[in-house]
Amino acid sequence: SSSGYYARDGMDLIDLFIGQEGTLAVAIEAEIALVRKPDEIFSCFAFFSGEEESRDFVREAKALDPLSIEYMDSNALDILRKKGMKIPSGARAAIFFEKDVEREDPEREIGRWQALLKRHGISEDDVWAATTEDEAERFVDIRHSIPDEVNETIRKSGHQKISTDIAVPDEAFTEMMDFYAGSFRDEPLRHVIFGHIGENHLHVNILPESKEELAKADAMALAFVRKGVSLGGTVSAEHGIGKIKHRYLEELYGRECILEMARIKKALDPAWILGLDNIFPRGTVDLI
Repeated sequence: SSSGYYARDGMDLIDLFIGQEGTLAVAIEAEIALVRKPDEIFSCFAFFSGEEESRDFVREAKALDPLSIEYMDSNALDILRKKGMKIPSGARAAIFFEKDVEREDPEREIGRWQALLKRHGISEDDVWAATTEDEAERFVDIRHSIPDEVNETIRKSGHQKISTDIAVPDEAFTEMMDFYAGSFRDEPLRHVIFGHIGENHLHVNILPESKEELAKADAMALAFVRKGVSLGGTVSAEHGIGKIKHRYLEELYGRECILEMARIKKALDPAWILGLDNIFPRGTVDLI
């Protein structure tokens, strides 16, 4: 979760400052520890005929302890097709995963993934596997090209993107996905869904094409937030609250908890000048 301040009895004070979005202090020095780079990484795109099939695969894939598992919906695949990539014609969803492979027995580890793909009916024609480090880096670039293309589309259209950053517990993920699908059936706004499915954390990007659609997209995103909160999730798993998601934070914690966080800020920043408008609307200081 990257939603507001972290607080509990006996906590390490550093946890208050991690994720404070510049509202409590300015970091002027940091010590960084690096983890060991894996000897070898097995990278793969697997293409599925439907969303549910990709979800079933992910449930089993988590048991193989991958480094990452990423999801792309049919609209994300259409973006890649427009970039000239030869996505299988029947693909309606894709999973990109990475797994660290020990050099002493890489074939055994890769074989476990091949067996999993086979169990889910994925043929060789529906798989891209990186065989070199350069290919693995290209796969990562492909994954990151999707949000880049979404943002470029918005820039060219002149309209505002509405996006969410919700994550929910394992047991609630299917219900959350079904809620997204049902919402877009009822209100077929242009959208792209992708992200960190291994953590039950997807980015839903709604791309309205008029003021009327923008209002609908805004209401839809708020409904997504409320659904995620009702399922025990967080309104921001990664990117924080910033200046435009204040009401999402209040949906998660309620007004009294927001004011408690604001009192913490005022204790450390009495002039209320750091990270202005991040996490809290600036008028919050008048309420405490």
